[in-house]
Amino acid sequence: MKVATIEDGWLRLADDEVAATLQKPEYYIRKGSEVVRYKNRVVYRLEEDNGAILYAKWLYPQNECFCKRFVKWVKRLFRGPRVKHIYEIHRDLLASGFGCPEPVFSAWRDDALTELFVSKELDVPCVHSLLRENQHARTMIILKILAADMRRLHQAGFVHGDAIPGNICIDEKKYRVYYLDNDRTRRCKSHHQAMRNLVQFCSHLPFYCSLPEASKIFLEAYGVSPSEGNALLATIQRRIQKIIAESNKR
Repeated sequence: MKVATIEDGWLRLADDEVAATLQKPEYYIRKGSEVVRYKNRVVYRLEEDNGAILYAKWLYPQNECFCKRFVKWVKRLFRGPRVKHIYEIHRDLLASGFGCPEPVFSAWRDDALTELFVSKELDVPCVHSLLRENQHARTMIILKILAADMRRLHQAGFVHGDAIPGNICIDEKKYRVYYLDNDRTRRCKSHHQAMRNLVQFCSHLPFYCSLPEASKIFLEAYGVSPSEGNALLATIQRRIQKIIAESNKR
C-alpha cells in the first residue's frame, strides 16, 4: 500500500495489486449513478462489467471565500487528505476484526480540494430499516447484538464518528455488525467519546422503532452502570427533544 502519482495531478492510495486494475478517478464520478448528494459531497453507485458493485464518495471543492478555502488548505496540510484517513481507518477496522465496507482506493488532487474514496458494496441491511419493522422480539435481539459489538469496538480503541442506526448494518444470522460512513471514525480511547456514540445511537431509536425502553435495553446490553445509565438516558432524552425541535424548524 503506497501513495502513487497518477495522471491529471491525482495522487492515489491503494494496494499494489489493486492499483493495476483501477481506472482514472474521474471514471468513478462520471460512470456512477448518484445516490446521495449533500452540499459538499456526492455518493455514486457503479456497476462494473464483471458484476462488482462499487460506491464512490466524491468530496468536491466549494465556491467559498478565500478565508474558508485557506482554513481548509491548512487543515489538509497538517491532517492530510480526508480520504486518506477514510481508506486507512477502513483497513484498520477490518484488520481489527470489525465489519465495514472493503476499501478499494482513495485519491486526491494537491492543486484543488477535491477527493475521492471508492469502496465495495456491502450487501447487508441497515439497522434503521430493520427497526422500522417493529417486531419487538427481533428488535431486542438486534439491539443486544449491536450493543455488544459497539462495546467491543470501544474496547479495541475505536470510536465512530456518527453512530446512528442509518450508519450501521447487521447480518442477523451471523451476528455480524458493519459500520458505515467512517469519515470521522478514529482511534480513540476516550470514555467520553465512547459514551457519545451511545447517545448518538439511542437518541435516534424512537424515530425507527416503538419498542418500549429501547434505549435502556441497549445501554444495559452495552454494560453501563446503573448510575451512568440514568445519566445517559437523561442526555438521550434531551437530544431527542433537540432533534424534534430542529426538525420542526425546517
